[in-house]
Amino acid sequence: MLKTRNALIGAGLGAAIAAVAMLMGIQRSVLAQGNPTATYPPTWTPAPTLTDVPTVTRTPTGSPTPTRISPLIQTATALATLRTPAASFTPVKNGASPTPGGQPTIEATATVPVGAGLVGKIVIQLKTEVGTVLVSANADGSNRVELTKPTTNSQDINPRWSPDGKIVIFQSNRNKKAELFVVNADGSGLKRLENGEDPAWSPDGKEIAFVFERGGFKEIYAMRSDATKARRLTKAANSNDTAPSWSPDGSLIAISSTRENSKGDLWVLAAADGKNLRRLTTSLSNGPIVPIWAPDGKSIALVYQDAQNIPRLATVKPDGNDLTLLQEGNLDLKFVSRPAWSPDSQYLVYAGQTQDGQWAVYGYSVQTKQRTKVLDLTNEVGAVDWVKQ
Repeated sequence: MLKTRNALIGAGLGAAIAAVAMLMGIQRSVLAQGNPTATYPPTWTPAPTLTDVPTVTRTPTGSPTPTRISPLIQTATALATLRTPAASFTPVKNGASPTPGGQPTIEATATVPVGAGLVGKIVIQLKTEVGTVLVSANADGSNRVELTKPTTNSQDINPRWSPDGKIVIFQSNRNKKAELFVVNADGSGLKRLENGEDPAWSPDGKEIAFVFERGGFKEIYAMRSDATKARRLTKAANSNDTAPSWSPDGSLIAISSTRENSKGDLWVLAAADGKNLRRLTTSLSNGPIVPIWAPDGKSIALVYQDAQNIPRLATVKPDGNDLTLLQEGNLDLKFVSRPAWSPDSQYLVYAGQTQDGQWAVYGYSVQTKQRTKVLDLTNEVGAVDWVKQ
């Protein structure tokens, strides 16, 4: 199994690094057999017919559970070639994109050691020679599981853990259209839920927010976790609402929206009914943004493109104040993936691509204000998600 070298910034981040390395180190051995049959969702009762709700197609109750996902033998060599990562990364001072409230605060690099104690599970999307797949592992690198199997030109993307860490929901085009699927944490029980994109669990695991396209424009919906009782939360002509992320208390959903002639700004709305829609940023991005609410509720991480199409990673308070660039050092990246917060809200992990085409996974400590290159990779890496066990 391939391993990274040079432990990075303390035992805590080292555990996360080990987990990502294990994710990338898929071998040609056959996965253990005998996984239990999935029991999620328990039933697939059709939802009531609503004119503003997308059609729901479900797997009937009692349909056979797909067999255990086979190993990615045909793509093992394509998944990753790990190189010795840099021990640390010191950013170069650069200017920030202007915003209506002035320039964002620039976080300075510190040298305080990162604390230990990272726990939980990580899931990551990986592009192979065949298709894009999902792989998971514990934060200590154990219990590595290949969650989905690649098929020609298929893309399994935007994975999100359920709050209890038992299920991953994701978006796939395996049926030639955007659909939502769930799979158990052991790789069993693959089920189709609904047409849609970019799913996000509610904090209690009872609901799922997602994106659905109607009339050429994207809107936010929510439904029960068994794909029943879908409801429409946003409706705006000639605009797109995307990338939902729930507040930790479940009362609000943060989204990216192009309404009011924006190319991409942060909005929040009431999760119950979509009311009280509020705009938190103005002319922030040159395209859609990706908000991820911190587990402690104190901030929202954002990935966006500035006016020069440079990817930015930032945080903002839930009231829209204190927009802060976490690392202007990300100017060396031409792509930044959707990040994931650690369960304690102290770290962000994300994938990036440099201007010369090199892919890597990075870790950022909000305590030390320091970015570290976790892994150098030869393959494209996408969205990451992290859950407490």
